[in-house]
Amino acid sequence: MRWSAYYTAAWCAGVSILALSVFLVWKQRQEGSDIARVSVVNTAEVLATQVESSLDLADALLQSVGRRYRGDARRGSADSAQLAEEVRMEVQSYQPVSRVGMVNSNGQTVFNTALRTPFAQRIDASNLDYFQRARAGEKSLIYTEPLRSDATGEWTLTLARRVESKQGVFLGVVYATIPVRAIGKVFAHVGVGAQGSINMRTAALAQVVRCPELPGANSDIGNRNVSQTIQDLMRSKPGQTLYVYKAVAPIDSVERMYAYQKFDHSPFWMNVGRATADFDTAWRQTAVLLAALTLAMSAFLVWGARRLTRQHRDLEHRLREQSLAKRALHDSEQRFRRLFHDSPVALCVVTEAGVLTDRNRRFNLLFGYSPQELRTIDDWWRLAYPNADYRTEVLQSWNSAVASSVRDNTDIASIEYQVTCRNGGERTILISGLILGDGILATFVDITDRKMLEDGLVKLNAELEARVANRTAELQRSNRELEDFAYIASHDLKEPLRGLHNYASFLQEDYADKLDDAGKNYLERMQRLVERLTALIDGLLAYSRLGSVDLLRDAVAVDSVVDGVCQDLHVFLREHGVVLVRATPLPTIQCNALRVREVFQNLITNAAKYNDKPDKRVEIGCREGPVPVFYVRDNGIGIPAQHHEAIFRIFKRLHEQRKYGGGTGVGLTIVKKIIERHGGHIWLESVPNEGSTFYFTLSENP
Repeated sequence: MRWSAYYTAAWCAGVSILALSVFLVWKQRQEGSDIARVSVVNTAEVLATQVESSLDLADALLQSVGRRYRGDARRGSADSAQLAEEVRMEVQSYQPVSRVGMVNSNGQTVFNTALRTPFAQRIDASNLDYFQRARAGEKSLIYTEPLRSDATGEWTLTLARRVESKQGVFLGVVYATIPVRAIGKVFAHVGVGAQGSINMRTAALAQVVRCPELPGANSDIGNRNVSQTIQDLMRSKPGQTLYVYKAVAPIDSVERMYAYQKFDHSPFWMNVGRATADFDTAWRQTAVLLAALTLAMSAFLVWGARRLTRQHRDLEHRLREQSLAKRALHDSEQRFRRLFHDSPVALCVVTEAGVLTDRNRRFNLLFGYSPQELRTIDDWWRLAYPNADYRTEVLQSWNSAVASSVRDNTDIASIEYQVTCRNGGERTILISGLILGDGILATFVDITDRKMLEDGLVKLNAELEARVANRTAELQRSNRELEDFAYIASHDLKEPLRGLHNYASFLQEDYADKLDDAGKNYLERMQRLVERLTALIDGLLAYSRLGSVDLLRDAVAVDSVVDGVCQDLHVFLREHGVVLVRATPLPTIQCNALRVREVFQNLITNAAKYNDKPDKRVEIGCREGPVPVFYVRDNGIGIPAQHHEAIFRIFKRLHEQRKYGGGTGVGLTIVKKIIERHGGHIWLESVPNEGSTFYFTLSENP
């Protein structure tokens, strides 16, 4: 009973540690996937919100210009040059809009802010898509797919709105262009890893801009080269605003975790991808835990599993916090859009005598001062800047800007001021102007909420990146500690096993005359079990070293490697009656000669052992191609199809321990690990009772 208890304790310890190790590997892999998902989803939502805010500002500018054009047309005093100058000055405050233009009802260009001189000849835009859609009655904001300028070669997005009279009569189209490169500059500052990507696409999945850019045809703006995975998702689950999935990109063959985020009210998708390789390294390295095979180490690993469980709960708590922060950010964005929706720029006209002769509705709404309170420019200085010291600074900077504008014959440059409104609150305003013949046209752009929002986005991005970096460092440190622990444990476990083996030998030698046959049998069984457990530990140690030692490659003649293996196995093959056939010459490749020698030695040894034919035959060869495919073929017992995957799992045997010469069940696991570290893969074809062929490559690419 004592020897049976030793065996049971050792077996239970091994099984317990193995099960716990598998759980830890799965747990860390799941956490890496969760981190990747949260990262791409948050980044996609933030970028979509940021870009759409810019589009909303551009739309507000279009509606403002359209109303002014309609008003001029109603009064019969349309002055395209004056309106163009006004709009040109405003465009400077609407990044990233590059130009704004107006087309009349006949399709003739009225003005374009990119041109300083009046048109010598009207440009016909009646055949353009956005003009035809507006003339047909489309009243919402019109977006076009990216267009390339014949003159500059620059790709741009065009936004357009129909302009009509109050009676619904079509007056023309006002449009704005946004360079896609300006959008790409925003993406370039977002950290998504060395192999990450950010891509903005239209509702039809046509590419608008990608960061980083790709060479060749894949860099073409407007291409629809997307993975089949997202196409199937959108087809099977239509109407969703967010799709998250993992796929290999068709344009660069990199596997990434992707998030497709639909814009809130614009026909675009924001696609953010992060390479899965950035998150998969940690869980693969934890396989070294399989070396722990004692009851004491089992208790230690149970503690480790509880610690990882607490970490997982902490991660879930952080994910919930991030979800709340994301919802708060979304609510803030909604308030921002409502504030600026359909709002033109505030304007007022000041004469040379300092009299405010006119102001628009936005001016009154923004500052709250009535016309009776603001009659002259002196009233403005006194009410808008009640602090005397600050008022002096404002007067000095404004007068200097006006003087520079007069001297250089330019517009008055935009200057940021803190303006006090009638309700006592302060607003951050960009004030600029245009020198007129008898006064100044001043413009006021409220950037208070925009600056607060930008600061919040920068802070949120920094926090997300810091959390991901801290979590990654923590996982890497944990993996290094587990790897060191597995290596030390595998050595320490051997010492008690050697003691058991020695004491069993002492009993056989010193007490042989006192033991009956059953006692001697128990001792022999215990020695065999100790020897088997020692072999298992050696196999685990060898397997763990494969993941921790650098793989040095060199140009290796594989034929020479196989020659050495055949010499080492000459006696073994002769004893088993095996005929070894070299079917084809083997090439010279970049690999690690020592590890490739292990692969061939394991495969040839297995082919000889698991063979019950009277005429045993083992064939070695290679199929030529862009990537050489090596094979080892035998006419042995074969392997059923349902076990083709299981045989590569560690300690997996398909037969009894003593049958076919025994073994630890580690050999094929080591073979698979060596091949995968070379960048290749292994598979087999087998027919039971007829034989098996093991194929493998040592690199993925030619």
